[in-house]
Parts: sequence; structure tokens; C-alpha cells
Amino acid sequence: MNFFINALSFLLLLDVTNGRILFKEPRKWNRHPGWPGVKIRLTRKGAEHVKNVGVKILNEEIPLLRGFSAEHSFSQPGIEGKVILSEVQVLHYSPPQFTSLNFMPPSYLLLQLQGIDIALTGRFLGLIGLASIQGAVTGDIRQMGVAVQIEFKTAPDGLMRVRVVDCSTTLLYSQFFIDAEGPFSGFVKTFERLARADLSDPFKTLGPVDNPIVERLVRRFTKGLIIDNRNIADPTINYDFFETQQRGEIRYEDGIQNAPFFPPPMRTTNDSDRMLYLFGSEYLFNSLLFHAYEGNRLLLEQNNRIDRGLVRLCPLLQSFFSPHVYPSLGTAGSPPLGPQTWIDETSLPAQYKGLVRTSCANETGGDFIASLCFGKLIPEIAKQFPNTTSSFVLLPHELPEFQLANGVGTIDLKTRVLTYIKEGLRRRQILVSSADTLAAVRILIEDRKFAADFKLHKLAVRLHRSAVGGVGSEDISQLAPLSKTFLGPQLSKALRKGVPFPLQESLEFIDPQLTVHDGFVELATDFRLGEKKLREEVKRAFASNFFRLSSP
Repeated sequence: MNFFINALSFLLLLDVTNGRILFKEPRKWNRHPGWPGVKIRLTRKGAEHVKNVGVKILNEEIPLLRGFSAEHSFSQPGIEGKVILSEVQVLHYSPPQFTSLNFMPPSYLLLQLQGIDIALTGRFLGLIGLASIQGAVTGDIRQMGVAVQIEFKTAPDGLMRVRVVDCSTTLLYSQFFIDAEGPFSGFVKTFERLARADLSDPFKTLGPVDNPIVERLVRRFTKGLIIDNRNIADPTINYDFFETQQRGEIRYEDGIQNAPFFPPPMRTTNDSDRMLYLFGSEYLFNSLLFHAYEGNRLLLEQNNRIDRGLVRLCPLLQSFFSPHVYPSLGTAGSPPLGPQTWIDETSLPAQYKGLVRTSCANETGGDFIASLCFGKLIPEIAKQFPNTTSSFVLLPHELPEFQLANGVGTIDLKTRVLTYIKEGLRRRQILVSSADTLAAVRILIEDRKFAADFKLHKLAVRLHRSAVGGVGSEDISQLAPLSKTFLGPQLSKALRKGVPFPLQESLEFIDPQLTVHDGFVELATDFRLGEKKLREEVKRAFASNFFRLSSP
């Protein structure tokens, strides 16, 4: 009989190890594409802050510029030619007196800068037919205004395409002096007035300029995990906010397939009181769980920074909040399993090591936990296997499901539990049972981190097969209340450690407020841009196009 049970268990393990994991499709799956899993809403209040910081940094960089070039073609009765400016250097710069950034439906942003004063010097080369004239030029532009209209569209590959569809310049006053060299100097002086009048034309952009911007917001929970945030539609732009429409699928970099389901609709409002709104569908979590389950990645190694043994009793929950991809565990003499999570005496913290022993300690000092052992909970095991230790392997056998409703998240997990007894250098399988878990997860914001409060609502343990005579379902079911008593608080403690906010070097959240709606979560916050990081980006962009004088 024991041989028959062990043979069935071995075949089950081979199926889990070598075959594709099968699952029953959840009824809630949305099979209809077209809805985003992530929406990022930048309001007018947030855009104003971004504009102010950006203009401030530009005002710091423009006075230090030198070495850029411009080209201007002109045509007058009897004269056609081209003027090429080079080695242009900023001598003096006064920042704009007025700036604005406005949203323009259906797909535009309008940036306006008014009241700019700038003095320039440089070299010029004039080409008129076969003749060429070169020399130096200095100029003074006052009360210049610039208006740039930018269009945002989604490209077929899901990336954001940005086009400057109009760029116009107005000048209240300009004066340029040209010092020509060579025999044509007198000729140039004759047309100096014409040249001064037309030198504003190079500031006007004729026709669209395509500038694709990569929009993949990669949220790396760990190496190998990405969030696919390609745009599925053009952004929504009205007079109050700019909002992206992104896929929001969490998967592994080496994965070749997308989740076979899509985000359900997120019934968001048009709130715009805060600077930034982030909306995340429960689809994010369920796509992560699907790919982790399909790839057999719900199994973890030890993690010394967390209460290791207790977290390993429920590997899916640890994978959900800190989904690290770990190498397989193994022990000499263990059965030929695939990736696995062993719960044994070596992986448990000191206060819980006694729980896996088949014989209880004689001296416990009045400590209730220390007085317990596996053999005391199931006396038949203590009788047949005294003075040894047990170990467990957890194998999820149904696709987990995460749901956001009534202000909390819930997760439903069904796991096979394989129980082993240590006999010499080998582990002997004695029990196959299942654990059905239903837990509530309340998502929190604490100390600049995303955290969670965990509460175990249901933990039902059921026996499937036993190689120990006298052990039945009633013996196994009594493990559930004990597990629920100490497992829930310990998991909650671990999850309260949380995950730091993303992009902390670039973005500081101010008074973030988290709201859980049915099917999605909303984060509304003000923010402060990290000027140091943004300044580095601007300097790199300027360095790729212009020379830059050293700061005094």
C-alpha cells in the first residue's frame, strides 16, 4: 500500500515538474481588449510645476551655451542666397517674463515663453550664387516670444510619438551688426537692414518634426520582471489634464506570450485637484500571478531579511509583494523534484524550529509555541517516527486570483502540501494534503513606501493521501487554526516592511492618498521634481548638440 501511494505521488511530481501547469480559467477574465491596465494623469497643477522647474533649468543652461549653428535662406528681387551661422555664443541672456503650459484637446500641449532678451555673437558664411562672403556677426534680440505646439500620438508599436507641429517667434526689437571680410564687405553693408529683418526666420519650424519617446515605465520588482506599459491608445487630453492609456501587464523578460486576458474597464472620475494621479487595475496583479504560475516561479529561496520560514509557508504572497526570481533549492537525497520550497528545521527561525520536530522538547519555560511540535499535533506521527524532523514542499495547483473590492484586496490561493519525514540521509514522503487560503490585503502608504496589512480569513487544510496508518482528515484539519493564529500576524509584519516608492531620485511624492476602488487602485498626490536628476538630463541633452561654457 505504501509503495502504491509513493508511486502515485512520484507520478504527480513528475507531471508538475516536466509538464505544463494546467489551470481552470477564472470566470472573471476579460477577453475583450481595448481597456488600459495603467493610467497616469498629469493635471494642470502638476504640469505647471514641471514647466517651472524645466524653465528654471533652461535659464541656467542657455547663458552657458556656445558653438551651435543655424542656416537661413533668403530671396529678394534679383538676389537669392543662404546665410550660415556658426560658432554662435550667448553673450547675455534675460529669462522670459511670462511662461505658460496649456492642454489643448484633443492631443496637444502649448508652451509659451514671452519677454526673452538675448545677445549673441558668432561667425557667418554668406552664399550668393557662386560667390561666398564670411565674417563675424553680433546681435541683440529683445522681448522675444516663442510659442511651441506639441502633438502626442501613440505609434503602432505602442510607443509615444511626439511632434512639434508649430513653432512661432515674435520679436519686439532686434539689431545685428555684420563685419564682413574680403572684397564684398561694402556689398553686404548695403543689405544689412534686410539681413537684420529676416534673421528671426531660423527660429520658425516649418513642417512637423517627429521625436518618438519611449514610454515603457519599467517597474522592476526584481531581475527578470517588467511591467509592459506600452500605450494602447492616444493619450486623453482635455483642458484639465493629460492622461496616458497603457497596457500594464507584469511579466518576465524571457516570456514569449502575453497574458490570455485583458484589463477590465476602470471607472475613473475626472478629478484634477492634485498634481498627479496613478491608476492601476487589478489586472497588473493578476497578470503577474499568471506569468509566475505559468513559469513555475511561485517558489522562493530563503531570504535572510524577512521572517523566512513563515513567509515560505505561503510563497505566492511573498512572490506578489516581493516577486524575486530565485534559483532552485535542493537537498542531497531528496526526491527528484523540480524547483521547490522546503520548509524544514534549517529554514525556520529559532522560535519555530520545534514545530517541525516529531517529538516535543521537555523544557519549554512556559512558552506555548515552544511546547508544540508536529508529533503533538498528530500523535500517530510521534509514535511511528519519534525523535526526527519533518519537512514540507508547497506546490500551487490552481491559478491564484487577486481581486480589489470594498476597499481591500483579496487573494485566493490553493496549494498542495507534501509532507516528508527525515530518515537518515533521505526524506520519506508520508502525507499529501491541500491548503485553501483566502486572505485580505489592505494596501497602505507608510514612510514613503507601499506596504500592506495582511489578514488571513480562511486556511482550510484537507488530507488527500497518507502513508501513516491512523492519520485521517480530522488530524490534518486541526493544523489550520494553529497556522492561522501565528501565520497571519507574522505575514502581516513582513508585508508592513513595504516597497519604496519608485523614481525617488526624480520624483518626491507629497501627501499621497491611496484609494481602493472596485477593480483598481488610485494614488492621488502632489509632487516635487528632483532638480538634480533633471538638471543632469538637460545637461546631457545640451552637450549632445552644443558646446557649453564652464560655470563660473
